[in-house]
Amino acid sequence: MKRLTLFVLALTGAWCMTTATPVFARGLTNDAAMPAEQFLAGAVTSIPKEAVTFSRATPSRKSAGRAFLLSLAVPGLGEWYAGGSKLMPWFIGAEAGLWGGFIGHRIYRGWLNDDLRTYAAQHAGADMSGKNSKYLVDIGNFDTIYEYNEVRGVERFFEDQYPEADEYTWNWDSTEHRAKFKSMRVESGRVNNRSTLIATCIFINHLCSAINSAIIARRWNDQLPASATIYVQPATSTVHVQNWGGSLVVSVPL
Repeated sequence: MKRLTLFVLALTGAWCMTTATPVFARGLTNDAAMPAEQFLAGAVTSIPKEAVTFSRATPSRKSAGRAFLLSLAVPGLGEWYAGGSKLMPWFIGAEAGLWGGFIGHRIYRGWLNDDLRTYAAQHAGADMSGKNSKYLVDIGNFDTIYEYNEVRGVERFFEDQYPEADEYTWNWDSTEHRAKFKSMRVESGRVNNRSTLIATCIFINHLCSAINSAIIARRWNDQLPASATIYVQPATSTVHVQNWGGSLVVSVPL
């Protein structure tokens, strides 16, 4: 019965230690000491070493590395894990908008490429199957393959000349049509450059969110609330009070 009473009183004292103004700690500073008999309100006169044990529970900490990796994969996810949701909607919104812009530009560039290849086949008689971007540039700058090969020969760039076969031959029906084709090709290149820029912004958004999440996790750990730890000094039966950034667990064998 005596040990059961000790258990109840010890738990009551431990609960008080975790409140804002502990009853038994009023007027005490860190590492201050008070007699065990006073702390237990005269219920016992001594506390055996083997009777009471006190231990500290692990606080709820956040991993900065995990927060970084989560946001590096999905912006905003690391902020959610670290408990900082203030900037999370901005990172998520930026991610959605950037991906929408990137996909839209890629689709638009595909349409432009299809249109300009069809246009060259109709107005220059060019076979566009399997042709690279250099061929598109060349047929946009010269009216015929013969004109192109002649200029390259004068410049002594013979390796750049095309074989004068049906596979590579082109002959624009008007300079206006060639100029329009060139403008279509230039626009396709601009769209491709913008999509590359958007892809870079997507990466930057991931990186910024990852760094922000790691900072939030570190701040969370630095601002963990302080509580107290109680332990009994066996030789003197004295209760010591110490600040500690965790919670208190009391274990009393019955």
